Amino acid sequence: MHREDVDQSRGVNELEPEALFCIAVLRTWVAERRPAGAASLDWREVCRQGELPENAVQAFDAFFSAVHHAMQRPLDIRCCQCPQLGVDEDDLLVLLHALQQGDVLSALVVLTDWLVKPAVMPTLQLATGLAAAARSCGLCFHSHAVTRAHSDTRSSRVERATLH
Repeated sequence: MHREDVDQSRGVNELEPEALFCIAVLRTWVAERRPAGAASLDWREVCRQGELPENAVQAFDAFFSAVHHAMQRPLDIRCCQCPQLGVDEDDLLVLLHALQQGDVLSALVVLTDWLVKPAVMPTLQLATGLAAAARSCGLCFHSHAVTRAHSDTRSSRVERATLH
């Protein structure tokens, strides 16, 4: 159990279908890159099962490849079977919702927490492309899918354990 689970985390069963699909793709993408490499599904297969167009698949891969290479700290991305939503998984939903609403500042809050400073603006462009690709194939993230206040938890998350 992560210490965030005690008071902040919500269950994946509380997510809307679009958000749940996004988290499933993220978790399988990350699972393939873990040292154990024990992904049960290819993340691209999850995308195919969800009928995600190739441009959206490429946008997701480009964005998370950039995030993976420029992280300033480990991100809280859970294993595929975890019933709880990681804090950074929730932040991904916040980021996508913000960009689909044209709220670049909220997206920057997430990215500056995740990434080293020189990578923030180039990765913002990739995130904007991902949000647009998601919207174009009907994956819209709604404000009621986002429940956390973000500014109050950023500094407390820097040294937590992640990736289980």
